[in-house]
Amino acid sequence: MKAWLIAFGLFSLVGCGSLAGNASNGKVLFNRSALGTGASAKEGCVMCHAIEAGISGKGPSLAGYGSEAGEHYKDHQFESAVDYVVDTMVNPDGEIASGFSAGVMPKYSGILSEQELADLAAYLLTL
Repeated sequence: MKAWLIAFGLFSLVGCGSLAGNASNGKVLFNRSALGTGASAKEGCVMCHAIEAGISGKGPSLAGYGSEAGEHYKDHQFESAVDYVVDTMVNPDGEIASGFSAGVMPKYSGILSEQELADLAAYLLTL
C-alpha cells in the first residue's frame, strides 16, 4: 500500500512506504454516525451508504464495492484498489455514481488520519 502525503490541500498518493489498513478498525469507523470532532465533524459512512444490495440513501449501496474497486482502479490510473478507494474519500467528486449528484459526499481529507483512511479502505475492500 502507499503512504499518503498532504499536498495542495488534497491527499496525493506517493510511493514512500506502506501503511497497512485494518479492516476491523475500518468497520468501526464505517458504522460511526459522525467522523471527526467538533465543527469539522462530517456525517459517517453509515449515515448515507448501505452495505446491502439495492438499498440506497444519500449515497449508493456499497454492496460489492470491494470487487468493483478491484476491477476498476487501473482504469482510473491508480496503482492499487486501496489508492482508488482512498481517493474516493478525499476527492469524492472525482467520480460520481450514476443517479447521484456532486457535492453531496463530504471530503474526509483533514478529517480522517492516514491510518483511519487505510483502515476504512481495508474494510470497504471486503464488501
